[in-house]
Amino acid sequence: MSLSHALLVITLLWAAIHAIHHLLPSKAQSLLPTTRHQSPTHLTLTPLHLRIHTTAYNTAHDHLAACLKRTPLASSLSHFYDAGTILCVLGMLTALLLLSLTTGLSALSLTRKLWTTPSDSGLTKRSLVPNGTDAPWITPIIPGITVPLAHLPLILLSVFLSQIVHEAGHALAGALDLLPILSAGASFTVLIPSAFITFPSTALDALPSRTRARIIAAGPFHNLVFWCLLVFLGYLGLGSMQWSVGYKDVSGAGRVVISVDPGSPLHAYLPPGTLITALDDTPLGSNATTPDTWTFYLTNTGPSPDWSTTPGWCADTSNTTDTCCNPKSPSSSSSNNLACFTSTSTSAPTTNTCLDPIPLLTSPPTTTTRCTSSLNACPTSQTCVRPAQSAQLMRLTIRPLHLHSLNASSIILWSGSRDEVFEEVHVGTLLPRTPLLPIWLPPQARLFWEYLTLSTLSLFFFNLLPLPHLDGSSFLKALLHFAFSRHQDEAFSRHQDEDEEYDLEIGLPRRGNRGRGWGWRSCIWWEGFLMRAIPRCTMGLFVVCTLLGIINVAL
Repeated sequence: MSLSHALLVITLLWAAIHAIHHLLPSKAQSLLPTTRHQSPTHLTLTPLHLRIHTTAYNTAHDHLAACLKRTPLASSLSHFYDAGTILCVLGMLTALLLLSLTTGLSALSLTRKLWTTPSDSGLTKRSLVPNGTDAPWITPIIPGITVPLAHLPLILLSVFLSQIVHEAGHALAGALDLLPILSAGASFTVLIPSAFITFPSTALDALPSRTRARIIAAGPFHNLVFWCLLVFLGYLGLGSMQWSVGYKDVSGAGRVVISVDPGSPLHAYLPPGTLITALDDTPLGSNATTPDTWTFYLTNTGPSPDWSTTPGWCADTSNTTDTCCNPKSPSSSSSNNLACFTSTSTSAPTTNTCLDPIPLLTSPPTTTTRCTSSLNACPTSQTCVRPAQSAQLMRLTIRPLHLHSLNASSIILWSGSRDEVFEEVHVGTLLPRTPLLPIWLPPQARLFWEYLTLSTLSLFFFNLLPLPHLDGSSFLKALLHFAFSRHQDEAFSRHQDEDEEYDLEIGLPRRGNRGRGWGWRSCIWWEGFLMRAIPRCTMGLFVVCTLLGIINVAL
């Protein structure tokens, strides 16, 4: 999906939302003209913001609070959320550390990019910086930039579900302390959905600081627990077990084509359901104990193949030239249908020759003769050759969807970078047992699972940052009040006791009482200072980190 298509989808979506909102009131009045009761659900719509909140769940929340208060489970849940408060304190410190490290590394990456200017490309200064040092330490998920734009619906859905889990934590922890809710709802801004639960601010502020911190921390804590659950279920392999009913695993034979990018040259040759069994002479069959050959071979992340032992082909090279092997040759541009091959003979010097690769490399094995450098099985008039690495040729052995059971294979010849095949061809290991099941469902579900796992962990850390409109700001306020309230009470009591001690002889306060009586005021000052300083520093780091990230991506 291109950016223009995405903008068109957003425009049509909001046009439909406004049209439905315009038609709904008149329809309700015509069907229910005598209705006088007030609806518990309210909808607010602005040009690019939709907000729905309801009080329909308030009674259910009150019943839940009453039931929890009468059961022994309430004490266990209170201890459970107390442990969550401690974990959220560690999570806040970790989030601040990650933000600081990300800002520092982004600044270092930008400094290196600015220091290594294009004019220095021939100097050794550029070689001092490894190729991977400019890669971001934490890569943000930006549809269309760091991840495909087509992943946007899955990302939005995973974030919204993670927010529902988050708000459920606030609601359940509030029910333990009989804190009612005012409303629950969801909002939709441009393309970003969110969920929320509203508590009465006066009732929340009247709670003890420890209880208030527990209720605020319950949301991020639910995200952390949900993340642990997803990781545990993934470790058990429950996702792969559920697909065994309607799909069969073909990983032992190769990889199934799920889709191919429309602009790819392979789009017309690899329809969905095609089974790719080999890349060059490397079979793609694997099991749970073997690595992902598809990824390793196409991205060069695995061991490099030993080209000296790769079998070649017997070909007649008597009437050929080597002009295509020399990019600087004037006639090389006119040899577009030819590719550079190298001889594999060990008894003679290596020679280059130009051959038409299509009939040689795509012919069935029964019509071609394979050879090696150690054992030359070619006739006298032929030479054992293999494609030069500079030719960037790769063979894809495939079985069409309707010929899987017949073991009828064909070969597609790819000319270009192997990375392009990895980026443009999307494969899987599950094939539907019936045409009624879509072939894209298992990989999309697996991708959604990954985004859901990542989004709920990200919400845990992000919400604990002491920034405005996030849980971290209220959580920090409750923590500081809990930490300083005891010292304030002790200092204030000591101050009151000292003020009542008078010198009975002269009727004046004792000397030194004034200086010692300022301790409780000092606690109040430090609490206010930290409550102002920490969010401001965090906001500064966040803004700087965001700007550095944008500049790094732009450069």
